[in-house]
Amino acid sequence: MRLMFLSTLNWYIGSTYSKEIDLQQCTTLNLNIKASVELIEEKAYPLWTNDYETYGAALYHCFPRCEKDERCVGIELCRIRPGNSRCRGCCEWFVNPHEGVPALKTSEVCRYIEVDNKNYIAENGSNVALNASTTASSIHTFKSTPLSSSKAVDGVTSCPGPTYIFHSTSEADPWLEINLQRVITIWRIIVHTRQDCCAERSVNFYITYGGNGQNNSCGFFPGPLPNSGDVLLFQCPPNARGSSVKLMIQSKPGEINVLSLCEVEILQKI
Repeated sequence: MRLMFLSTLNWYIGSTYSKEIDLQQCTTLNLNIKASVELIEEKAYPLWTNDYETYGAALYHCFPRCEKDERCVGIELCRIRPGNSRCRGCCEWFVNPHEGVPALKTSEVCRYIEVDNKNYIAENGSNVALNASTTASSIHTFKSTPLSSSKAVDGVTSCPGPTYIFHSTSEADPWLEINLQRVITIWRIIVHTRQDCCAERSVNFYITYGGNGQNNSCGFFPGPLPNSGDVLLFQCPPNARGSSVKLMIQSKPGEINVLSLCEVEILQKI
């Protein structure tokens, strides 16, 4: 993202339409600049947060950091108060992505700059979970039909009713594991939830990757989801390598939970 920071800084200090055009001409990537918006915290968990004395310093430091972090799909810049500006990189996870963009809300002190990396996604977004081998802690049966773990990797991302989904029984720490049969570098994990109900069940949602007894964290979503049918996108750490992915609801002591999913996509980094 070869940015000419002087031109970029001038644009932010005195924002005009002509300087927005200059900013776009200073980078090899497309930038979608969204004025007066910020990340919705319950729908997005930043990769990192840094505070600076000036807005210019936040801008200067955060663009190269986003460029170096392949998970970064955007930057939020805020003037919190005089002498305190904030920069956040998006995102370890976010809810309900639309072409990779997290939900935003109106803000008087922030701007969000989306990095348009659709070409990168197309080149590196191979879904290796499709029809993969799966195991689960348990299987719920609905009207004599087992809601098996294989339904989570059958390629169906729209689940308007229970017969389309994977569904565990009510238990402590329900889980689903997807075995990829080989070691890959995992880029993103996308979880599609059922459309008909049960957003409140998506709490304490923990995703790990690994193999041969090794487990590493890809992300944790405290939940609950705002709406049924929302999509969760997890950005795994750079160079995350593994042969399996495990999704679990971490139950609180003495409680039981249900894990129900429409579809899981695991995108391999090529």
